Amino acid sequence: MNQAITRLDTEVNEVYEQIQMFLRKKGLKSEKTMINYEKDIKDFFKVVRGKDINELNKNDIQVTLDDFDRFILEMVDTEKYENATINRKVNAVRSLLKYLAAKKLVDDISYFSEIERLPENIKGYGALSVDEVLRLAELALKEREKGKIKHYLILFALDTCIRKSALLNLKWDDFEEREDGVIVKVVDKGNSQFRQKISKEFYNGLLTIRNGSEYVFPMDRKTVDRMMKRLVNQMDELKNRNIVFHSIRKAGVTFQYRLTGDLMQAKKAANHKKAETTLIYIQEQDYGITGAVSSSQSIDLELYKKVPYEVLLAATEQMKNDYKIILNSKINEILNNHK
Repeated sequence: MNQAITRLDTEVNEVYEQIQMFLRKKGLKSEKTMINYEKDIKDFFKVVRGKDINELNKNDIQVTLDDFDRFILEMVDTEKYENATINRKVNAVRSLLKYLAAKKLVDDISYFSEIERLPENIKGYGALSVDEVLRLAELALKEREKGKIKHYLILFALDTCIRKSALLNLKWDDFEEREDGVIVKVVDKGNSQFRQKISKEFYNGLLTIRNGSEYVFPMDRKTVDRMMKRLVNQMDELKNRNIVFHSIRKAGVTFQYRLTGDLMQAKKAANHKKAETTLIYIQEQDYGITGAVSSSQSIDLELYKKVPYEVLLAATEQMKNDYKIILNSKINEILNNHK
């Protein structure tokens, strides 16, 4: 009896050590990746074995297709996670089991091809216009806690197109002042690094929220998500459009595309690896991109040159602020070139 208990303890120690080694290797690429993998793996074994990872023995890690199915269905039933998140959790466990199989601790992974991914909405969350984002920022000022910080978080997300996770990890040391603006050094998804630039005027406004914390936006993801729900509920036109914080990033990327007319420039602003991903961001139908000219009537592209000044001005006044910003940017560019 004692020998059986000793053998079981040895197995548990070996399994846990190998799991920790797997996670440490993931941490070499990104500490955030390691943390996510650990959480996803813990969630899986808590559901299918009712144990924490430091309690698993060799028999516990002989996972079957039924185990994966049970885990996926339970995650779906809880309605706690999006399909994309559940798929990520499954991939984390698959990666671990593949590693343990290479270490001769797991016997069978031949069924992996039978694990079906849950469908994901390719277009994702709803999109916003620049004007709508600015209104959200104004509403954020009225939040009971950290109103001004939330205000600048929204504006900064729009201006830089940086993901929420990277924004919340941003530190004041990540800014570098230069003559032509301020460089923001960003550590993004997958530990990739890139740089964005903001104006000195915007940076000076940002400095007004500095309060001793090393982080620019000292709050967590849940706080931001709850804030967005409250703000969206205050704007009736947004309630049925699946608007989340990520929608602000989409607005920023789309604005970059409209401003430059260059897909590669928008891709760079979004820090996307593939242009196809950027196209998804700028083709939201509820944003007014796709189908803007859908009738069979021809449009005179020279019409703006032929109408009286008063008509051109009236048309400009009826444009969304997004387009007015672009128009004024082009006017400033021309004026600066003629100085």
